[in-house]
Amino acid sequence: MSGEPKRGAAGLLAWLDDRTGYRAFHQRIADISVDGGATWSRALGNAVIATLLVQSLAGLALMAVYAPSTTAAWSSVHYLSYTQAGGWFARGLHHWASHVLVVLVVAHLGLAIGRRVYAAPAEVAWWLLLARGALVLGLAITGHALPWDQSGYWARRVEVAIAGMTPALGPTLARWVQGGASLGQLALTRFYALHVGVLPLLLSAFTVLHIGIERRAAVKRRDVSGATTAQTPYFPAQAARDGALLVLVLLIAAALTVHARGAPLSAPADAASDYPARPEWFLLPLFMVRKLASGPWEFLFVAGVPAILVGYLLALPWIDKGVSATRGARAPVALVGLLSVIAIGVSLRRDAHDKAFVTAQSKADARAVAAIAIAKQGVPPEGPLVMLRRDAELRGEELFAKHCATCHILGNLGNEKDAIAPTLDGFGLEAWIEAVMHDPDANERFGKTAFTGLMPSVDVPNVELAADGPPFRPMTLEDRHATAVFLASEGDEATDVPKPSPRDAALVAKGEATVRERCTTCHMYKGQGDDSNQEVAPELSGYGSLAWVKAQIANPATKATYREHALDAEWKKHMPRYDHELSPLDIELVARWTRGHARGVSP
Repeated sequence: MSGEPKRGAAGLLAWLDDRTGYRAFHQRIADISVDGGATWSRALGNAVIATLLVQSLAGLALMAVYAPSTTAAWSSVHYLSYTQAGGWFARGLHHWASHVLVVLVVAHLGLAIGRRVYAAPAEVAWWLLLARGALVLGLAITGHALPWDQSGYWARRVEVAIAGMTPALGPTLARWVQGGASLGQLALTRFYALHVGVLPLLLSAFTVLHIGIERRAAVKRRDVSGATTAQTPYFPAQAARDGALLVLVLLIAAALTVHARGAPLSAPADAASDYPARPEWFLLPLFMVRKLASGPWEFLFVAGVPAILVGYLLALPWIDKGVSATRGARAPVALVGLLSVIAIGVSLRRDAHDKAFVTAQSKADARAVAAIAIAKQGVPPEGPLVMLRRDAELRGEELFAKHCATCHILGNLGNEKDAIAPTLDGFGLEAWIEAVMHDPDANERFGKTAFTGLMPSVDVPNVELAADGPPFRPMTLEDRHATAVFLASEGDEATDVPKPSPRDAALVAKGEATVRERCTTCHMYKGQGDDSNQEVAPELSGYGSLAWVKAQIANPATKATYREHALDAEWKKHMPRYDHELSPLDIELVARWTRGHARGVSP
């Protein structure tokens, strides 16, 4: 009976062991021993390896969604962060764990220096450890570029510019990194290949080599010294330390992920925009060093300081080759570490108190928030930049700031000192129109324009005109208000959000009658009027509507707004035409934005 095959789970495991030998493999794992007993310093090194494995798993999940092209990268990351179930957590964990990993690597290197692991015969193992640290930094830098957003793009621009300052090889090096004269598709492809292929393969190879050579050096060191080191099982003491530290790392990364609701995503990369570029936080010391010099000295400072430090670390086995520990040889490294921490803190504090930087960063953050919200409605195949350039809120503000704010004031754009055209806050609404009718030559209306003195007040007599013209007949407050209500209604659009409150039909009708009776002496209304043949005052039909504003921006010298003579030389302060400078789409967008913000409705 004893020779009968086992049944159930025991039988299955026996069959599996017979085919694979897993029990013997498991026993070999269980029999692994460590020199000198369980230590937290060894756990720190193992935590680096374990965190890299977690990063690899999270990275594989991200690769299932990510599209490495300049037109789709940002969109795919946005989809992952805001649409894909659980995508925000996977990306956030990958992002924040990479920052924790950098801290672990630096801490591990610092501890290794303190323990003099570079001492003979472990020189090669030490160099491999340094190489692993450099590869981890390379992974962090290349990974930051992959979302192809403003933050990653402009940080790479700064770094490529620094690389381009290398004597003789600089331009060639910059072109190789970029794949051309500027950062574009080839650069993104190379960052992606480095991040998911080249650097992980090198890191894996160097890790295996480091472990093997380090163990060989430990055995050789024992043989030379004749010392006996206690060998203790890896399980459970060392395994417990390794597991506890890994859990702590994952908890920190997960907490940062939940707190930030994923990972940050700035607006899509735009080479034509301005962005307050900063490198990764661990490169801020170099950023501070860069500020100490300019011109030809800049590269010497930025490249020279790291080169000296790396050279010193590589040469530590010979600099500190005594049998006993010599703190003097390690003091420069400790000093550089302390200065680096101070530089990071100073740089962050300086940025926090730099009004220009804070303003620029706030503007960039607002654009990022807007871009993320817009993309939730869908990103066109042409890419996220096209999406933003079709959005009235973002593109309209850019165009107004560039072309209109030099003369006009609207919201926080423009300034009173330079303004020579009407303030547009409230343009087309009752209050704005009534203010113009009462005092058209006020500075915030037409007092600084080519039309100053041409339009009389409807309720305040003009002494000069009264002397030569017919008796002044002031407009009553009721008629003035009715006229303003009527003209404001001409600018209403059915698509306005929020919709305008219903207007009193009788008041609108009274206002229209007043316009026909009192205003068409100078103005046109529905193509008729201008009894005085001035050919200057604007058309009042549709005044303030989207079509009227678009026509005014495109070419004010048409019958749609200010008529043919509006751009004659004698009106040199008049608003210029923009249809030769802006596309029809841009005219549409800036018109929507201007009218929307003036009237308090959605563009």
